[in-house]
Amino acid sequence: MNHSDAPKRPDRVPLSFAWLGIVIAALAGCTPKPTTIPVDQSATESVRAEPTITLRDAVVELAPSSATDAEHDLQPAAVDPIAQPTRQQQLQRAVELQQVAAKSLAANQIDDAYRSIRQARALDDQNLNGIFLYARILGARKRFPEAIRMLDRLAKSDPTVRLPALGQTAQWMVNAGDWQHAEQRYRSLLEVAPNAAIVHNELAALLMRQGRRFEAQPHLNALCRQGDIDERWLRSLLCIATAFPADARAPQLEPIGRLGQARFYLSQDQPHQATEVLNGPTLDRIDFPRQEQALLARIAAVTDQDDTNRDGSADSANPDAWLARGIFLAAHQHHESAVRCFCEAVLQDSTDATAYQRLADSLSALGQTENAARAIRRSEQIRRTQSIGSQLADSPAPDEKLVDELAVLLDQLNRPVEAIAWRAVNLAYNHASRPDVDLRQKMSQLNQQRLNLLNTASPASDHSFVVCGVDLDTLRDKLDSQ
Repeated sequence: MNHSDAPKRPDRVPLSFAWLGIVIAALAGCTPKPTTIPVDQSATESVRAEPTITLRDAVVELAPSSATDAEHDLQPAAVDPIAQPTRQQQLQRAVELQQVAAKSLAANQIDDAYRSIRQARALDDQNLNGIFLYARILGARKRFPEAIRMLDRLAKSDPTVRLPALGQTAQWMVNAGDWQHAEQRYRSLLEVAPNAAIVHNELAALLMRQGRRFEAQPHLNALCRQGDIDERWLRSLLCIATAFPADARAPQLEPIGRLGQARFYLSQDQPHQATEVLNGPTLDRIDFPRQEQALLARIAAVTDQDDTNRDGSADSANPDAWLARGIFLAAHQHHESAVRCFCEAVLQDSTDATAYQRLADSLSALGQTENAARAIRRSEQIRRTQSIGSQLADSPAPDEKLVDELAVLLDQLNRPVEAIAWRAVNLAYNHASRPDVDLRQKMSQLNQQRLNLLNTASPASDHSFVVCGVDLDTLRDKLDSQ
């Protein structure tokens, strides 16, 4: 397929903020059903249909507003006392004005939307949709604190709207730079609706921006399992530790804090700048000391600096720390302990080609040639998937042959759900010559394969595969007893 014939690919598939859909499902005693891979047009429209309450992307800057204006704006506008309409007429007129306000907001005519919603609230200030729309308009006017307070008060008075209010206000908190509370609200949503793809998507984006890519991985995997994941996140699953250069430069993933900025520099192959950032002052009022120290140790280890992690410790929850410690131990000929460290690293990040290469070296030093051969082969396969991923990130539309090769490699790497998702991408971008019936049938087959995999996955066998046949449990017991 020629790239010139392919549809231009957006940097990110836009998602509707279906917070109301989440709360309706929760009130019904269930969570939203996982959607299939969104290529079937009719299915896509049903999933992506804009709900009654949605959230548009807001401008990041927080504009100040006086307390006097805020209190004034939260009061209904005065109603003309002449020729008072009936209550039913007032309610109908309020709905019409809400519709006008919503259209103005969608057209980015914020002042017009503001005037219309004020008139609507003067007629009916109890309408749920009207309150949410009013809050959205305040958010569009960069008055995030007021909008957040409005929905928080509403949630306290009416618990049935708590979940959509959490989702809406979390997004505003991201825009206002209140990342910690935004994360808390997203996690609260997932406790109630663990299959809510929109929440996984937004939380993953926030964690990625902060450089907490290992913490974002479970949310990306959840989206992939549900068949509701865009290409950018699929590419992120090819390389967890750092983004591909083109993806890292996307405006939606603007880095936050030292850790986020350092991982951005690493994605651009600038380890020296990453080290300077990690050793510098706190950025954006946030820091993650353990993750930052682990990343510093990794950079030092892979660039053969003298200050490699030498304290004998490794953060049990951080693959960067395990890799750095393993490199230090291998350099001092403690290959058995090094093997344990590299295995711990790949169990937490099976996309780390460097860890597999180092694992192969230490296994060879121990005479475990068969396992070493597996590890070196794994490293080569992963590097190839990442080479393809980088090419795809740079291309306006995916190359069909490259995506086919990538899917085969992912199958070989025991990552079949990702392979299915990439095959769906190929169908989505190369369906022009196929009849709709054929496309729907193929998508249905891929979706059924995905569902079958979810029902038959075996974590135990995956564990052994990931560590290339190393008996890690025995090795842990041996080393821990010494």
